[in-house]
Amino acid sequence: MELAQVSVRMLVKIVLTAVVVTAGGRFLATRPRGAPSYYMVDDLVASGLRVHAGEIVRVHGFVEAGSLERVYGDDLVHRFRILWHGVGLPVQVSGPLPDVFRDQSEVIVTGQLVDRDGWRIGGTAVLARCPGKYDGAPLSPALSEFK
Repeated sequence: MELAQVSVRMLVKIVLTAVVVTAGGRFLATRPRGAPSYYMVDDLVASGLRVHAGEIVRVHGFVEAGSLERVYGDDLVHRFRILWHGVGLPVQVSGPLPDVFRDQSEVIVTGQLVDRDGWRIGGTAVLARCPGKYDGAPLSPALSEFK
């Protein structure tokens, strides 16, 4: 009788081990590969662009004034430069841009760092910060006592 109970316990352990290994393998196979790393433009350039070649990055900066160029064709392509502390990097993005995207607006570009006729970000997404006109109004003197 004891031999049969050991066999059942062993069978349960084998089944549980198989379930855990299968779940772990499935998790590793389905997780996103190459999660983007976040950089400021100057940090990315200072660390060496060649080191990050082909890597998916999220880069924060400001749109350089006068650098926006639209190329119309089969697909609408936008080219512009983003700056941070005087260091710039070209960006090329297909598709529409956010409504609040303007010269000198603060943006975060997600894309792959590529070396095609010079280094640039092949953007897949652009996030633009809302302008300052959405900041709250100053408190009136009557409400400032509740501050």
